[in-house]
Amino acid sequence: AVTTSFHDTRWTLVPRSRGSEPGARAALSELCAAYYAPVVSFLRRDGRDEDTARELAHDFFARLLAGGVMENADPQRGRFRSYLLAGVKRFAADQREKAGAARRGG
Repeated sequence: AVTTSFHDTRWTLVPRSRGSEPGARAALSELCAAYYAPVVSFLRRDGRDEDTARELAHDFFARLLAGGVMENADPQRGRFRSYLLAGVKRFAADQREKAGAARRGG
């Protein structure tokens, strides 16, 4: 069964996902896999078609895997899913802005 809602995060994965060691990459990959379907569902509810939502989610998680994004995630500041959702919203808005600029010729 595919999970389409954000579920509780195993916060132990978040600190382990930082850095460049193989264990960090594995933990980050596990987080991305756990949240891919919920992010796609959020993007669909936000008005995107299936293909666009999957493409945006893929690009967002590629950015996460590239590094640096997880450094500010902190269980003392709130839920991981809230942190991730805020990041997805910013990323989607940036992509929308870039697409609009390209249509305007800039």
